[in-house]
Amino acid sequence: MSIASSRTALLALIVVSLATAIVPASTAQTFTVLHNFTGGADGGLPYAGLVMDQAGSLYGTTTSGGSTNCGGYGCGVVFKMSQKNSSWTIDPLYSFSGDLDGASPYAPVVIAPNGTIYGVTSAGGGSGCNGLGCGTVYSLRPSPTVCKTTICHWSETLLYSFQGGADGANPGSESLLIDKQGNIYGTTSAGGAFNDGTVFQLTLANGSWTKTILYNFTGGADGSGPSSGVIMDAAGNLYGTAPEGGVGAGTVYKLSPVGSGWTETTLYKFQNQNDGRSPVGGLILQSGSLFGTASEGGELLGGTVFSLSPDGGQGNFSVIDSLPGNGYLGPTGSFATDQFGRFYGASVVGNGPDGEVWGAAGFYFSGCYGSFPGINPYGSVVVDSQLNVYGTASVGGGCSGVPGEVWEFTPSR
Repeated sequence: MSIASSRTALLALIVVSLATAIVPASTAQTFTVLHNFTGGADGGLPYAGLVMDQAGSLYGTTTSGGSTNCGGYGCGVVFKMSQKNSSWTIDPLYSFSGDLDGASPYAPVVIAPNGTIYGVTSAGGGSGCNGLGCGTVYSLRPSPTVCKTTICHWSETLLYSFQGGADGANPGSESLLIDKQGNIYGTTSAGGAFNDGTVFQLTLANGSWTKTILYNFTGGADGSGPSSGVIMDAAGNLYGTAPEGGVGAGTVYKLSPVGSGWTETTLYKFQNQNDGRSPVGGLILQSGSLFGTASEGGELLGGTVFSLSPDGGQGNFSVIDSLPGNGYLGPTGSFATDQFGRFYGASVVGNGPDGEVWGAAGFYFSGCYGSFPGINPYGSVVVDSQLNVYGTASVGGGCSGVPGEVWEFTPSR
């Protein structure tokens, strides 16, 4: 079977097709806009994907909007969406000021077991990085007093402000990782010893957080400019992607704890051929293999879905799907998986004119060119137990100027 023909076979062979899902009913696929952002207090331009808590509420970030002016566009918002009966409501939990607390969160949040939200902003936190600030790591908690209003704002704690230069700058656009001990791991796309990005760790001791750089990318064979976060295996090894470096098309890397330090291993260097190039999204570890996406290139010029042994090596790399895209940007967010281990994702352009949800019966965003609103789903998606897929589009309203939307897609079944 060719890579081109594997588009249909991907879920059928690798993760079971949706035709064999739970309910054998014949319901048509539906696409629903849950919220159109206004660019005001609710936020605007959501580039990050969503996360879901155990109650089924959705959490996300917007890069602009909110209550404070950052160059005329607002400094960004962390929001929560809750469902009651068939209606969804949005609650802006926190509005960034653009000062020490941060600005422009391009990354999704992560929810700790105690309900604390953690995230990063790409700017703010100080006066460095051309006066815009070099980014922050923050946490959010509900107000300790009972909220008596419709909108209940949360309190932010600044965990760390990046200083630029050797310290790192501009945290990546994917979620942080929190291990069982409560340590936080993430990446910066710039700064570090060689100005090619870093992998960092934050450790809490005696009420304060200490940052340690675990690895400085050199921009050579190891990679450069990591946008995604890292994942951890049972042995404590970290894995991630870098969209540049290697032989120029990006890498998959592994960091292993050795003594008091960490050792980097480049597991794969993208060749900018049928394997794709520029792996922007993160990885998942499933059934002993790493899975990820390349955002560009591949046989159908819309990026690829790949698998790789955690031991690495060019010979242990496999393309399991080549995504259509005609040379435009493909998937930039990370995978989501359902309870059956099936993969879901979104492409910024893909086979439709303005993006697609793949691995879920192939819904195409039609944006300016059709009846469905929304274009450019940059972020990751999330899937609930009923196989409904949720995500964001950075522009909503069929290109009518609406600054983004939250959407729900229900595949045919």
